[in-house]
Amino acid sequence: MLPARLREQIALVVSQASECGYCLAAHSAIGSSVGLSGDEIRDARTGASPDRKTEAALRFALRIVENRGRLSDEELGEVRSAGYTDEEIAELIGNVALTLLTNYFNHIAQTKVDFPAAPELATS
Repeated sequence: MLPARLREQIALVVSQASECGYCLAAHSAIGSSVGLSGDEIRDARTGASPDRKTEAALRFALRIVENRGRLSDEELGEVRSAGYTDEEIAELIGNVALTLLTNYFNHIAQTKVDFPAAPELATS
């Protein structure tokens, strides 16, 4: 099973890409509770991490969202070369899919944000 920190980082990058304010707020709060720092939460939202393996997972998750699940063999090879097994890759995909489900549900339901709102990301 993927570590809780990584599952939250995946939820953050996917929710950012989906522009789901509710899920960003919720996963920022949950991320803090599993030990992510404010910088790690911010970085995860952009698909970045100082840890190479974590960053590979976050970029993989972001590519799944951006390309609607259509990835090249090279993109799949990148996450494998970062050290992820086929079982872990399947779990990464499952976490992306689950997060998309909750993002879409909250978009449609127009769920009121009952967590502190996630801060806006600085644009360059």
